[in-house]
Amino acid sequence: MNTATWALQRFTENNKMIKTYKVVRKSPFSGQLNSMDISFDRVDYKAWEDGELIQNAMPYLTADEREFIKTGITPEEWPSES
Repeated sequence: MNTATWALQRFTENNKMIKTYKVVRKSPFSGQLNSMDISFDRVDYKAWEDGELIQNAMPYLTADEREFIKTGITPEEWPSES
């Protein structure tokens, strides 16, 4: 089961309005515009915008999704540990 499906099933039970949004951010590493389809409740997103820690506002997102929302950095852009 993928993360988006899990989030939709888990949080609609808690009266969350989970929808998928195309989030677009500029990467500070490459300067390119990146996009990612991420499923979240708009109320939770607003809580983050208003100062709530993103991991508290949207704990159902993956760490990569939260990082992308905050910074625009995709998992592929992080330097590999070799």
